Amino acid sequence: MRPAARILLFLFLLFAGTLYSQDSVNLAFFSPKAEYEQLDKRKDDKSTIINKLFIYTPKEYRKNNTKYPLVYLLHGWAGSSYDWKVNYDIQKLADLYKMIIVLPDGYYDSWYVNSSDRKELQYESAFWKRVVPFIESKYRVDEKNRFITGLSMGGHGAISFYLKKEGYFKAAGSMSGILDITKFSGNWGIKKRLGDYAKNKKVWEKNSAIHLLKSFKGKKDNLKIFITCGKKDFAFGVNSSFAKEAAARKIPHINLADSGDHNWEYWTSHVEKQFQFFSLVSQNKSMKDIKKILKL
Repeated sequence: MRPAARILLFLFLLFAGTLYSQDSVNLAFFSPKAEYEQLDKRKDDKSTIINKLFIYTPKEYRKNNTKYPLVYLLHGWAGSSYDWKVNYDIQKLADLYKMIIVLPDGYYDSWYVNSSDRKELQYESAFWKRVVPFIESKYRVDEKNRFITGLSMGGHGAISFYLKKEGYFKAAGSMSGILDITKFSGNWGIKKRLGDYAKNKKVWEKNSAIHLLKSFKGKKDNLKIFITCGKKDFAFGVNSSFAKEAAARKIPHINLADSGDHNWEYWTSHVEKQFQFFSLVSQNKSMKDIKKILKL
């Protein structure tokens, strides 16, 4: 969606009354000149990168002291934290599934990794040292039920974060995820972040979802992954490979391969099923039961 069209859609939804109120936070995210702990004290540091976060809470959130499951919803390449906000009623999901939903900014093409070429864009480190502590300290998060998902670049980011940080997220999902970035080494500026693939294969593999799955040394039975991708999608091949790898390693997962392409029509028609999955996981349903309930 073009930026102008995105803004028009946002204004339409706003004045149509379909958007609920939500928290909007400009969080100091990273600076090559200061440690993470110093960011809030260095107001004059013009090198500081700001992350625009949108945080949705269930409508009854401020009326009680209950802790709620948390979901990070990541956007795709060439996008921002506004993408999900203007393309889908995120508040509906927060209300329906009683969850806190966070939309972080992935800076257009960060790929949610620590950049090799931009010292000011150490995304992965900043996510864990700035975004996560902020959300955990400011919101009533159910520590036993944290989840993460995203589309395209965000699907890659969600699965990668999940496998790298064992035990933090209870389950993870992906919609049209680029689950093997090594197959797209010349696309979408990934090499700007990780260097030339031929010269930096180890770095690429340490940040590629399928290679993280292959090298996973933790408790496989504790993993719960739900990937979905349309058969017309250019990412269908890497999603199929990821699913085959998960099956071969007996890692609990769901692979939904259905009709659809790499577009918002597909993502907006599949995001609620991701939240249904997370809701069932939070209820400690088995993967076998979840598949039956979701009719997959």
